[in-house]
Amino acid sequence: MASEIKTYCYDGKKPITLVKWKIKKGGQLFYNSVILSYKQEDGSTGDGKEPLLKYKSNIGGTVSELVVSEGDVINPGASLLKIEPCTHPVIMKDLCAECGTDLRHLDRDNFEKLTAATTFSMVHVVPELKVSLEQAEKLGQDDEDRLLENRKLVLLVDLDQS
Repeated sequence: MASEIKTYCYDGKKPITLVKWKIKKGGQLFYNSVILSYKQEDGSTGDGKEPLLKYKSNIGGTVSELVVSEGDVINPGASLLKIEPCTHPVIMKDLCAECGTDLRHLDRDNFEKLTAATTFSMVHVVPELKVSLEQAEKLGQDDEDRLLENRKLVLLVDLDQS
């Protein structure tokens, strides 16, 4: 299931100048990771040695396009990049194992919808590890392909049934 591409906008209050991107097109974006270095556009005439500031992501996913270039001035609300948001296919103790997002910080409806869709526990001794239906199907298909390639058979016996 492919996600829709979303625009990620600058949510600061003052204009900034993008000094250097810390991510690349096609790269993985993690929650709370640094995506760019910038300097404040406050009109000060300093000596140019102000320390660079870091702008962190508040979403996880895959970067599909960098909208602005290094050296550009970015105003509040301006588009920074386009991203395919993480679908959180693997969850461990309410954290996404793919992007690192704490899913408890989602609004209640989204959290309940997401956790209801990821009710497949993969390891009996670790019930907190859950995967989405798509991820479970992919893992099952990978196992089947590996067994067929190695020309192996699987025997499943359910002994607790009468």
